[in-house]
Amino acid sequence: MATGSVWIGKGIGSVASAIEELLSGADDEVQIASYALGEARDLLRLIESCLGRGVRVTMIVNKLRNQPVNTTSRILRLRSRFRHFELMSFDPPESEDLHAKIIVADRSKAIVGSANPSQRGLFRNHEIALVISGEAAEQIADLIDALASARFSTRVET
Repeated sequence: MATGSVWIGKGIGSVASAIEELLSGADDEVQIASYALGEARDLLRLIESCLGRGVRVTMIVNKLRNQPVNTTSRILRLRSRFRHFELMSFDPPESEDLHAKIIVADRSKAIVGSANPSQRGLFRNHEIALVISGEAAEQIADLIDALASARFSTRVET
Protein backbone atom coordinates (compact mmCIF):
# COMPACT_ATOMS: atom_id res chain seq x y z
CA MET A 1 0.00 0.00 0.00
CA ALA A 2 1.08 3.57 -0.48
CA THR A 3 0.20 7.22 -0.15
CA GLY A 4 1.03 10.14 -2.41
CA SER A 5 -0.07 11.26 -5.85
CA VAL A 6 2.70 9.45 -7.71
CA TRP A 7 1.74 6.03 -6.32
CA ILE A 8 -2.01 6.14 -5.68
CA GLY A 9 -4.26 5.19 -8.58
CA LYS A 10 -1.66 3.01 -10.24
CA GLY A 11 -2.94 -0.34 -8.97
CA ILE A 12 -1.51 0.21 -5.50
CA GLY A 13 -3.95 0.24 -2.57
CA SER A 14 -4.05 3.27 -0.29
CA VAL A 15 -2.83 3.16 3.31
CA ALA A 16 -5.89 5.14 4.42
CA SER A 17 -8.25 2.56 2.91
CA ALA A 18 -6.32 -0.30 4.49
CA ILE A 19 -6.50 1.38 7.92
CA GLU A 20 -10.24 1.89 7.51
CA GLU A 21 -10.73 -1.75 6.54
CA LEU A 22 -8.55 -2.98 9.42
CA LEU A 23 -10.28 -0.90 12.08
CA SER A 24 -13.78 -1.50 10.71
CA GLY A 25 -13.18 -5.24 10.96
CA ALA A 26 -11.74 -5.23 14.49
CA ASP A 27 -13.82 -7.28 16.92
CA ASP A 28 -11.93 -7.30 20.20
CA GLU A 29 -8.76 -5.20 20.37
CA VAL A 30 -6.90 -2.46 18.51
CA GLN A 31 -3.36 -1.38 19.32
CA ILE A 32 -1.78 1.76 17.89
CA ALA A 33 1.77 3.03 18.25
CA SER A 34 2.58 6.31 16.55
CA TYR A 35 5.23 8.98 16.39
CA ALA A 36 3.05 11.87 15.23
CA LEU A 37 -0.70 12.26 14.87
CA GLY A 38 -1.08 15.64 13.17
CA GLU A 39 -4.75 16.38 12.61
CA ALA A 40 -5.65 12.64 12.42
CA ARG A 41 -9.40 13.30 12.12
CA ASP A 42 -10.05 10.20 9.99
CA LEU A 43 -8.12 7.95 12.37
CA LEU A 44 -9.92 9.39 15.39
CA ARG A 45 -13.30 8.86 13.72
CA LEU A 46 -12.39 5.20 13.15
CA ILE A 47 -11.14 4.81 16.73
CA GLU A 48 -14.36 6.30 18.05
CA SER A 49 -16.31 3.78 15.95
CA CYS A 50 -14.24 0.91 17.38
CA LEU A 51 -14.80 2.14 20.92
CA GLY A 52 -18.52 2.51 20.26
CA ARG A 53 -18.63 -1.16 19.21
CA GLY A 54 -16.91 -2.16 22.48
CA VAL A 55 -13.49 -2.81 20.94
CA ARG A 56 -10.65 -2.20 23.42
CA VAL A 57 -8.16 0.34 22.10
CA THR A 58 -4.62 0.93 23.33
CA MET A 59 -2.92 3.96 21.82
CA ILE A 60 0.69 4.85 22.56
CA VAL A 61 1.80 8.21 21.19
CA ASN A 62 5.29 9.63 21.24
CA LYS A 63 5.33 12.64 23.57
CA LEU A 64 1.59 13.22 23.61
CA ARG A 65 2.11 16.71 25.04
CA ASN A 66 3.84 17.72 21.77
CA GLN A 67 0.94 16.64 19.53
CA PRO A 68 -1.47 19.25 18.10
CA VAL A 69 -3.79 20.68 20.77
CA ASN A 70 -7.00 19.97 18.82
CA THR A 71 -6.02 16.35 18.27
CA THR A 72 -4.95 15.86 21.88
CA SER A 73 -8.20 17.41 23.12
CA ARG A 74 -10.27 15.08 20.96
CA ILE A 75 -8.28 12.04 22.12
CA LEU A 76 -8.71 13.07 25.76
CA ARG A 77 -12.48 13.41 25.23
CA LEU A 78 -12.56 9.87 23.83
CA ARG A 79 -10.52 8.68 26.79
CA SER A 80 -13.01 10.24 29.23
CA ARG A 81 -16.02 8.72 27.41
CA PHE A 82 -14.71 5.18 26.99
CA ARG A 83 -13.21 3.26 29.90
CA HIS A 84 -11.87 0.63 27.49
CA PHE A 85 -9.63 3.21 25.76
CA GLU A 86 -6.11 3.05 27.16
CA LEU A 87 -4.12 6.12 26.17
CA MET A 88 -0.40 6.30 26.84
CA SER A 89 2.30 8.85 26.25
CA PHE A 90 5.78 7.58 25.44
CA ASP A 91 8.18 10.04 27.08
CA PRO A 92 11.74 8.76 26.79
CA PRO A 93 14.97 10.69 27.36
CA GLU A 94 15.66 13.39 24.76
CA SER A 95 17.93 11.08 22.76
CA GLU A 96 15.10 8.57 22.08
CA ASP A 97 11.69 8.57 20.41
CA LEU A 98 8.90 6.17 19.55
CA HIS A 99 9.08 6.43 15.78
CA ALA A 100 6.90 3.42 14.89
CA LYS A 101 3.74 3.68 12.83
CA ILE A 102 1.78 0.53 13.68
CA ILE A 103 -1.88 -0.46 13.93
CA VAL A 104 -2.81 -3.99 15.03
CA ALA A 105 -6.32 -5.47 15.07
CA ASP A 106 -7.25 -8.49 17.17
CA ARG A 107 -3.58 -9.51 17.40
CA SER A 108 -4.00 -11.15 13.99
CA LYS A 109 -3.50 -8.40 11.41
CA ALA A 110 -1.24 -5.35 11.42
CA ILE A 111 -0.35 -2.40 9.25
CA VAL A 112 3.27 -1.33 9.56
CA GLY A 113 4.70 1.48 7.49
CA SER A 114 6.35 4.84 7.21
CA ALA A 115 3.18 6.99 7.27
CA ASN A 116 2.09 8.75 10.42
CA PRO A 117 -1.71 8.47 10.75
CA SER A 118 -2.07 12.19 10.04
CA GLN A 119 -3.78 13.87 7.10
CA ARG A 120 -0.37 14.74 5.68
CA GLY A 121 1.04 11.24 6.22
CA LEU A 122 -1.97 9.51 4.69
CA PHE A 123 -2.78 11.83 1.80
CA ARG A 124 0.06 14.16 0.83
CA ASN A 125 3.37 12.49 1.63
CA HIS A 126 4.72 9.57 -0.38
CA GLU A 127 4.77 6.69 2.09
CA ILE A 128 4.48 2.91 2.00
CA ALA A 129 3.07 0.28 4.36
CA LEU A 130 2.57 -3.45 4.56
CA VAL A 131 -0.28 -5.55 5.91
CA ILE A 132 1.05 -8.34 8.09
CA SER A 133 -1.03 -11.23 9.37
CA GLY A 134 -0.75 -14.38 11.42
CA GLU A 135 2.09 -15.07 13.82
CA ALA A 136 4.05 -12.01 12.71
CA ALA A 137 1.09 -9.76 13.58
CA GLU A 138 0.83 -11.43 16.99
CA GLN A 139 4.54 -10.76 17.59
CA ILE A 140 3.99 -7.09 16.71
CA ALA A 141 1.09 -6.98 19.18
CA ASP A 142 3.43 -8.42 21.83
CA LEU A 143 5.95 -5.65 21.07
CA ILE A 144 3.24 -3.03 21.62
CA ASP A 145 2.37 -4.75 24.93
CA ALA A 146 6.03 -4.46 25.93
CA LEU A 147 6.04 -0.81 24.91
CA ALA A 148 2.95 -0.16 27.06
CA SER A 149 4.76 -1.71 30.03
CA ALA A 150 7.98 0.21 29.44
CA ARG A 151 9.11 2.71 32.05
CA PHE A 152 8.84 5.54 29.51
CA SER A 153 5.14 4.84 28.81
CA THR A 154 2.75 6.73 31.04
CA ARG A 155 -0.97 6.00 31.24
CA VAL A 156 -3.00 9.15 30.58
CA GLU A 157 -5.98 9.56 32.93
CA THR A 158 -8.73 12.12 32.52
